[in-house]
Amino acid sequence: DRATALRELDLLIAREPRNARAYEAKAMLQRGAQDWAGAGRTYGALKLALPESPLGPFRLAQLHIKQKLIDSAVPELDLAMARSIRSRELSLELISLYTQLGRLERAAANVNSLARADQSSPFPWIALSHIQMAQKRYGDAEASLEKARERDRSSPAMHIAASRLHALKGDTARSLAVLEEARSG
Repeated sequence: DRATALRELDLLIAREPRNARAYEAKAMLQRGAQDWAGAGRTYGALKLALPESPLGPFRLAQLHIKQKLIDSAVPELDLAMARSIRSRELSLELISLYTQLGRLERAAANVNSLARADQSSPFPWIALSHIQMAQKRYGDAEASLEKARERDRSSPAMHIAASRLHALKGDTARSLAVLEEARSG
């Protein structure tokens, strides 16, 4: 009974306005019923309830992309990226969405902002290398991975990115060797 479930979720949200899972469950029900406007309102409410979280704008961006509302999706992506400095996994998903939209330069600008905000982290440089690989700028990707390596030689994400770079350049043996080094090191 979708209507009852929605009412129960509204009550839960009223009691626990910072419960992201409640908003996600409500939006999932709305999306299942193809109530895109309702899901948009729910994600908007999540965005307001958790202004520090990238989740609300990220979900809004995904919803807008599904509806092919690209001009509405990009500002939400930008906001989610700005809020995602502590969420590496989400940042990579955001970069993937920018890539799908053909907005790699915008993704690179956002990642550069992340690098300036957290200069000790290897993550922004790893993310930038993924963008550069998508642009087929392999030399730049190598330089970005070197900056990541300077910050954390043991980062699994850096080794995976380096392996991917070698594979894209056609050097399968080196790609596998990088993974083997990471596993044994």
